[in-house]
Amino acid sequence: MRTSLLQPATEADKKHERELAIRRDRNKIDEILALHDLEALRSQHMYIDGKYGAYVPDWSKSMYGYVLNFGFDYECLDETSLVSNLKLMQAKLDGFALGLEKPLQKNYSPSGSVNVNVSNTNAINITVSFEQARQQIEDMTSLTDKETEEILAKIAELEEIIHGKEKKKTKWEKAKSVLIWLADKSFDVGMVLLPLLLKI
Repeated sequence: MRTSLLQPATEADKKHERELAIRRDRNKIDEILALHDLEALRSQHMYIDGKYGAYVPDWSKSMYGYVLNFGFDYECLDETSLVSNLKLMQAKLDGFALGLEKPLQKNYSPSGSVNVNVSNTNAINITVSFEQARQQIEDMTSLTDKETEEILAKIAELEEIIHGKEKKKTKWEKAKSVLIWLADKSFDVGMVLLPLLLKI
């Protein structure tokens, strides 16, 4: 007796289809990167982020221009940042295709104590981050004294913005000048200052 061709897909079939779909998206990124077209890069970035962002744990980690609870700020993403993010997305898609995603962990605590603990922890983390950032900049032997002073001034500017009492939107408006300034700086400097911007 012949087996019907309309049999339900097995788990192996579904896995294979998923891997093929992810590979197609990954290869499409290579095509877009070869074009060096800002609008094409932005469009592909949005598509890949929209398709996978909610399913791959730590998706936005180490990517440029990501604002917690808001997503990517495309106004501050230049071609270099988009290319860097898309290459990182490719690597994350490779892991996702292989089933390397890890389950998201949630910490459950009594709601009464969570609010107090979280706000106290945030205040401590911000202070430590600024101190660490200053130390990292001062330790960078590739920077001149003038460059070091300029970067330390920007860190102080960010610290003032973050500790201000304005709304988050106003703080981001003030921080835009720092983002624009940061676009011309080295990768090492960016890696020190970007985490500070995410504190806003």
